[in-house]
Amino acid sequence: MAADAGTFFGWLRGHGATPRVLIAVAHPDDETAGTGAVLARLPDVRLVCATDGAPFDRALWGDPTPATREDYAAMRRRELRCALAVARLGWDCVEQWDIPDQDASSDLADLALRMRDALAADIPEVVLAPAYEGGHPDHDAVSFAVHAACALMARDGDPYPAIVEFPLYHAEDDRVVAGTFASGNEGDAVTLTLSEREVANKERMLACHASQRDTLALFPRDAERFRLSPGHDFTRPPRPGKLNYELWGWMTGDEWCALAAAAMAELGLASLDLPRDQGSVGAGSAKRHFLLSMARIYSPPPGFDDDGPELRPAPPGGEAAA
Repeated sequence: MAADAGTFFGWLRGHGATPRVLIAVAHPDDETAGTGAVLARLPDVRLVCATDGAPFDRALWGDPTPATREDYAAMRRRELRCALAVARLGWDCVEQWDIPDQDASSDLADLALRMRDALAADIPEVVLAPAYEGGHPDHDAVSFAVHAACALMARDGDPYPAIVEFPLYHAEDDRVVAGTFASGNEGDAVTLTLSEREVANKERMLACHASQRDTLALFPRDAERFRLSPGHDFTRPPRPGKLNYELWGWMTGDEWCALAAAAMAELGLASLDLPRDQGSVGAGSAKRHFLLSMARIYSPPPGFDDDGPELRPAPPGGEAAA
């Protein structure tokens, strides 16, 4: 199988076959904030959500505040089901793990092994993953897990997908910036411009995540951004200056990087570097040339315009159960 990020970017432009994609996120709501329009376009997509969205610290719970952490996790799960239903997806495309919110970094080696198993179960052509940007330690944990999983698969001679990243949020000049890659770190970023119908659809998906309304208000509604992963040194902070989770008093970048270094040692990985034309088996150097030569702003392809058909048929049985 030729795992090729060029297939994904070409599909965004309305050219070529629809790729098989796995979207890896840390929390319920990340899938909508970062990839909601793409999620609604894809007929064959899987979603891995690494946490249950419920931290132990009640001060971090959204509104309304439930009685227990388990109740809050159940509410976050209902919100995710609602967003998927708006995208005409059923719960059967989801694999959600039982890690508490804020705890994804506590065992990065195990997280990487879980991610490897998820990818190996039905290898997609492309895995969409959060950018390594210092916004939330769980976001960075999932970014690490995806890169480590692919590095393990490459080391063992197994096929692995190409990694395409999307931004969530990070700190610049001591303020939170959402929905764009960090300044000076855009790489070969491309922008997907949403149609009016897609904007309205994404608004409905975002509204499902009512407990996260304040954070989600920071995100643009009319565009989503993606880039082929440039590769990362997870033993170093993603950028100079204060990281967002340092500003919020959660943990330091040095603490997070020490966890990543320990996990790499446990996994027997000296680095997480993948071949420059990442994505295995026949991807070839043409992929990189294709990405560098194509336009950087993509409008919706034919079939997704405001006068076009519904984004996809409803799943059997109608909307996903709450």
